[in-house]
Amino acid sequence: MLFQARFYYPVLEVLFVDLGLTPAQYAVLNAIWAFTILLLEAPSGALPDAIGRKRLVVAAATLMILEMAVLAVASPGAWLFPLLLLNRVLSGIAEACASGADEALAYSSLPQETRTERWPDILASLMHWQSAAFVAVMLLGALLYDRKALAGLAEFAGFDFPFASTTRWPVLATLLMALACLMVALAMREPPEAAGTSRRTTQAGRNLAAGARTIKRLRIVTTFSSCIAGCWRLKIGTDSIGGFLQIT
Repeated sequence: MLFQARFYYPVLEVLFVDLGLTPAQYAVLNAIWAFTILLLEAPSGALPDAIGRKRLVVAAATLMILEMAVLAVASPGAWLFPLLLLNRVLSGIAEACASGADEALAYSSLPQETRTERWPDILASLMHWQSAAFVAVMLLGALLYDRKALAGLAEFAGFDFPFASTTRWPVLATLLMALACLMVALAMREPPEAAGTSRRTTQAGRNLAAGARTIKRLRIVTTFSSCIAGCWRLKIGTDSIGGFLQIT
């Protein structure tokens, strides 16, 4: 839940453009992010059995901190695009590491005798709270980005609002969530595996093959949908600029 609490999601494109990117550059970065997940989803599906679920969850939280730190320091200039490229690559790796590892860790932490019966109810409750938290984070993230709205709320409450810009506030809020996510991940306890190393390696191979098949059928669709959406946004922006130039 903490890993998905990303306050900058509703303003990501606006944030990147405000920093100085063109719509074309944003579309390229979005495609690179999607392809990073595509390439690493299958290997990351095998890693929990090979190196342990907790290590993968900790790695995802650490990568989230790094990607947020990079985004927090990125500023207009020659290094803007390379820094945002690094941010998107780190984000894609983090998403791949977290994909299913946290749920697998929670499942394996349940008593073996009752996990099959209890897991559907636990998963449903988790999805319920995660969806509610996602909506709340999206709304709050948009509010944090809007300085005028925050200044209006402060004025209504009888306070001055001394901040000239709140552009980075959603990023900083997500960075705090990333730190909390890492602390929770470090506090997790992975139950000892009963099987030996050879059995775990075999299982990792099976997971790798199954993950590859799933990727081929589903993830490619998501990747190219993301690319098409970025190109469509680019086309709309180009058409708008062209129409403005014709008018003037």
